[in-house]
Amino acid sequence: MKHLLTALVLLVLAARVDAQHRLVLDSLYSESVNAWMKVHLLVPESADSVPVLYLLHGWGGDHRDWTSKTKIAEYIRGTDLLVVMPDAHNSFYHDNASDTTKLYERWIATELPAFIEAKYTVDGDRRAIAGLSMGGYGSMMIALNHPDRYAFAAGLSSAISGIHVGGTEVSPYFARITQMFDLIKGSADHPNRARYDFLSRIDAQNPASAPYIYLVHGIQDGYTDFLPGHRRFTDALRAKSLAYEYHEVPGVHNWVFWDTHIKDVLERMWVVMGD
Repeated sequence: MKHLLTALVLLVLAARVDAQHRLVLDSLYSESVNAWMKVHLLVPESADSVPVLYLLHGWGGDHRDWTSKTKIAEYIRGTDLLVVMPDAHNSFYHDNASDTTKLYERWIATELPAFIEAKYTVDGDRRAIAGLSMGGYGSMMIALNHPDRYAFAAGLSSAISGIHVGGTEVSPYFARITQMFDLIKGSADHPNRARYDFLSRIDAQNPASAPYIYLVHGIQDGYTDFLPGHRRFTDALRAKSLAYEYHEVPGVHNWVFWDTHIKDVLERMWVVMGD
């Protein structure tokens, strides 16, 4: 009987731990992108003045990726972190100069937070944004364009090609989407040219108020132009005296890598924002 009671207590405790975050699917109409958009959330038991992490998907992905392909729910167990995982199509998280009904930066940085913060009480000093590949690119660009909004920004295998930071590298894998950037950024005199230029965004930062930037990249990543892109990007961060850390580690461009290193992102995020 004693062993049975012990087992029952352990089951109850395990159930409570598992119940600390609920997986919620929300759907809302976005005026920014003229479409119904889906968002997965991991909601803590207490959503009172909680930290929030906006977690972005990669090219070809959607709002379901992080919960279906990683153990993110397990990694945040026991915390009060609210995780928001929105869909953003293959947008690179830009406002599109060629189609003003596709304003994805506005969707992620303005419209979605307004929706979230109307439903949950978020600690305004503990907002973070992170993503993988295209989402890593997006998290960097959005954080640099909205430095007052985010305390921490992270990228895993971020799609920061050498051409984005003054280089010339375009890997065969990445070449197929480079033309898309010209359409997104518009003509030579369009404001998007400066808005979506990493070097000008970094140069515009105030080191005292810029978000802490965390990057991790696999040295065997098949997108061969991403490695020199990361090095030039971090050179610019260092020249501007921005707070950052960059890790080149063994690994390729896949979910094993991202599942492994999202744990490092979370660990560093808690140090920066406070647990």
